[in-house]
Amino acid sequence: MWQQLRQQKKLWLRKILEDLQVKQVHSTPLMIDNTSVIKLVKNPKSHDQTKHINIKYHLIRHHVEANKIHLCHYSTNEQIADIFTKALGREKLEIFKMMLGLTKIPSY
Repeated sequence: MWQQLRQQKKLWLRKILEDLQVKQVHSTPLMIDNTSVIKLVKNPKSHDQTKHINIKYHLIRHHVEANKIHLCHYSTNEQIADIFTKALGREKLEIFKMMLGLTKIPSY
């Protein structure tokens, strides 16, 4: 589900840039921490075994084949967006806060 939303937003941004006459030479990376999704997209023969998956998820494969996006594996431990979507331990929370450039505001 999240992959589909990210894909839609990236394609929407590509379209805006195209409308502004900014040429996109390379495909846009789509960072995914789910290796099963990456394998599904890269292996067209698995399509027969995955007919139960909604058509919108196969749209990712279409855009990969059209060279508009490419999939990159991104470790779960590096998903900074998790700070907004998951309950994290103190250590991981501090690492992600630092990666985002968040700092403490001194209280007076």
